Amino acid sequence: MPQPWRLIYTVCWLQAEVDNGGHEQFFSNGRGEFDDEVEADLRFIGADQFLKLFSEARRLYYSAPADHTERIPEVEPLDKAFYAQEKSPYVLVGEYV
Repeated sequence: MPQPWRLIYTVCWLQAEVDNGGHEQFFSNGRGEFDDEVEADLRFIGADQFLKLFSEARRLYYSAPADHTERIPEVEPLDKAFYAQEKSPYVLVGEYV
């Protein structure tokens, strides 16, 4: 799928997962399937702060032991920073479209 179309799916999926359970839920549910695409798509629409948060959450999630069952405490501040942004990814996608 061309990136301008794909980003509507990937960025909105990121927003939905983070809203429902944080960055960890995105990584857990997606199992890495679209991690690279989300980073590329956030970069494409200039969502630099969300890209920074996503990249750091990704690093933390995948550096944790594979069998971890507890939430990763370092990710929670990234979730809070995600929610604190002036514009949500949904809004940024809407502005792009």
